[in-house]
Amino acid sequence: MSAPIYYNSNLKKELENKFLYDNDLNSLYLFLTLIENEYRFKGLKPKYISTKKISSNLRRHLADRDDKDLIVSSIMKLINDDINKLELAMYLDAYSMGFENLECVNKLESFVLKHIKVSSLEKRNKLYHDNRHPRVRNVKKVLVSTIIKQNYYTDYLNDFITNYCSKVIYDKIMQLNKYLNKQLVLKYDDKKIYNVEEEFLTRSELYSLYRRILITYKRSMKKLSFDAVWYGVNDRVLARYQ
Repeated sequence: MSAPIYYNSNLKKELENKFLYDNDLNSLYLFLTLIENEYRFKGLKPKYISTKKISSNLRRHLADRDDKDLIVSSIMKLINDDINKLELAMYLDAYSMGFENLECVNKLESFVLKHIKVSSLEKRNKLYHDNRHPRVRNVKKVLVSTIIKQNYYTDYLNDFITNYCSKVIYDKIMQLNKYLNKQLVLKYDDKKIYNVEEEFLTRSELYSLYRRILITYKRSMKKLSFDAVWYGVNDRVLARYQ
């Protein structure tokens, strides 16, 4: 699946790839500067919700293991930065897609002008970004769904996350046993205390953990991208009055 149609800057794509796959922080800073200067909005960043969701999901998945906390903690230390990097990149992608869709920006502007005075718009820092009113939620659903469909973004997002995780995260999870310290756990019965050494994870169990991470991450990123598109549309409307 090709990149979304809005994404026509080879430089931005090159910077994004260097940041994601080469851990080049200078590329990230330049990437952010280009976007912020182009859109005239500062401090664009996601809420970083994915790591918490992945951690919670893994604990539920390992509920029957006494060493689940150790396993989850080790996993998150290995992949936390990777997860956050992709979350930032996907947020900026989705935000750009919303900001640049003039058709939907115009439709939101028409809706806004029916409910908010122009003089009020000039003073606002936010528009309907997090508004939960039923009418606003309906407008959000229609406009964001339209943008996502026009850009084939659902397929793009799914493919991008799958490829990224297979290149960056898969090997770390499949080699997790190298980073786990075998723990001697004290067990009790009616007669004595005895030591039990926690077992390492099998290859099948490791792959199951990887699949759980991938599925949870995709669900999380779908919601985050939906919101980011909406924020981009809102900010483009506000920019016309400031």
